[in-house]
Amino acid sequence: MKYRREIDGLRAVAVVPVILFHAGFGIFDGGYLGVDVFFVISGYLISSILIEELSEKRFSIIKFYERRARRILPALIFICVLCVPFAAVLMVPTQFEDFGRALVSIAIFISNIHFWRQSGYFGEDAELNPLIHTWSLAVEEQFYVVFPIFLWVIWRFGKRFVFAVILICALISLGMSHWAAENKPMANFFLTPTRVWELFAGAMCALVLHNRVIAASEFLSALGLILIVSSLMMFTKFTPTPSIWTVWPILGVCLIILFCDQRTFVGKILGFSPFVYIGLISYSAYLWHQPVFAFIRIHDPNPGHAVMVAASLLIVPLSYLTWRWVEQPFRSSSKSTRQFTGWKTVFLASTVSLAVVFSSGQFIVSRDGFSSRLTAAQNEILAIRQYEIRDEAYRSGICFMNPESDEPYASECTIDNAAYAIWGDSHAAALSVGFRFVSDRVSQYTGGRCAPILDFDTWDNPRCIERNSIALLEIQKSQPRTVVLMANWSGYLDNRGAKAALATTLEKIVEVNPDGRVVLIGSSPQWHPSLPELYVRRGRELTAPSKFELEGLLLRRLRNFDDVLNQIASENVSVSFSSLLDALCDEDGRCLSAVSNGNRVEPVVWDYGHFTELGSNEAVQRLISNERWAKESVQKSKTDE
Repeated sequence: MKYRREIDGLRAVAVVPVILFHAGFGIFDGGYLGVDVFFVISGYLISSILIEELSEKRFSIIKFYERRARRILPALIFICVLCVPFAAVLMVPTQFEDFGRALVSIAIFISNIHFWRQSGYFGEDAELNPLIHTWSLAVEEQFYVVFPIFLWVIWRFGKRFVFAVILICALISLGMSHWAAENKPMANFFLTPTRVWELFAGAMCALVLHNRVIAASEFLSALGLILIVSSLMMFTKFTPTPSIWTVWPILGVCLIILFCDQRTFVGKILGFSPFVYIGLISYSAYLWHQPVFAFIRIHDPNPGHAVMVAASLLIVPLSYLTWRWVEQPFRSSSKSTRQFTGWKTVFLASTVSLAVVFSSGQFIVSRDGFSSRLTAAQNEILAIRQYEIRDEAYRSGICFMNPESDEPYASECTIDNAAYAIWGDSHAAALSVGFRFVSDRVSQYTGGRCAPILDFDTWDNPRCIERNSIALLEIQKSQPRTVVLMANWSGYLDNRGAKAALATTLEKIVEVNPDGRVVLIGSSPQWHPSLPELYVRRGRELTAPSKFELEGLLLRRLRNFDDVLNQIASENVSVSFSSLLDALCDEDGRCLSAVSNGNRVEPVVWDYGHFTELGSNEAVQRLISNERWAKESVQKSKTDE
């Protein structure tokens, strides 16, 4: 297969935005699309080799798997093994146990399934997961297991037939991904069936170019680069991905593969030596970047831009060394590496290495992340992370709206003329506990990861528009005295159009409930990776009352969102704003972290920002004591009772 410098340069275009995105720089909001670019390139290169071998009748499935093992496994296993001591030192047992489960899934090529079931890709927990990026390798590994055999079986029917079958499969996969983007977004992002159309796009390019010379095009190759770069800049974490929208960058990659060579302007750009160099080490760079960033953030939850710039630069020499001394020796067939040339040796070494990774992960899990290294009191604090299983505290089994159900909303969750109607996401559900503590006339309209913003969906929970429509209708029917809107606003207000949509939502609430009040509540204080883990890391006992200082960058971010909410509220005379940061934190950024009730002591939040029962009670009482609207509402509620 002829070497193409511009393809290595295209790899650089893929890996650099991914690194910058995960480093937290806003240069490319759609930097995660670099993975999609990699899928197309991989589909093209692998298919080109397979097609060439099949057409020359020298295809060997064993040789193919041997090449894939040489290409993927040495660097992957090397990085996994290197991560273990850092994880053991820097992670608390609960995190280390999760790390062990990730190792197990990587060893059997199902890490995409593991992370689909465990966490989202854009959540803040993902930033602290050193191995979450291996999901994309699992997708490729699963593709490599099936595709060569599939191609070998249908090759006998001719190239046109093969192209038609792959096109049909790609269209089916694309249709599935577009549907799943709206209905099953987590599965859509991580799983192979909704990703395979991107690999098939590369395969179709390989079929088109096989034994054919297509005239290079300045216009089409430039259009391809424009499509890729513009999507990297315009897509955000709220853009449904993959979906029909992802055709935009995928088409761009295909145009470059088909119509770009070293004679075109784009070919000269992509063939520029620094781009080619980065492309050559791109696989190692991809493997290195997430562990480096994650361990830095575990050590310091808010490392700052200077640290992340230095970390990004550090990835380059680390990647070169891994490429030079790990990737290259195992891919080479020179005399100096002849001990690695036999396929039996490669398979045996791969099996043993993967077994070591698998066994290491299982051992970590079996020891509960080595929880024995902590005191009983520290393990008890960490166990608070399981607070979410107390469904009745949040009433998630009842009052979380479900548009897919025949009865999307339970009648007992809404009360006519309620003192408070709580509308928002899971953070609002947590706060509703405190409102029930001060009044028994509380309605609750909540949905996980759903901001109380009409006509607004999040990427990982696309039924929010329906849920919020139900909430507005219930408010119109029940006419509550005070409508309280609350959410983890930092997860939504970054989205373009969210601020205007929130202002419109407030106007509609006032319109359908003219005699009531509307209160917009800011985000709760947040600690990363979690407040219980922070207690353990700092060697603090869980005593109440106590305070922890919020990280400066995080506090400023939350304050900025409070300012945005206050501004939105000030534009409507019927709406007021109340800050949980003002209620729970002092001027130095030290926020209440633990509360008590008799002998019972709890942290204010059980994870990074969801209130515990006692935390919610304390937060609402402080809001009420500081806000006249709340006092009056409680007085009216008690008078009616």
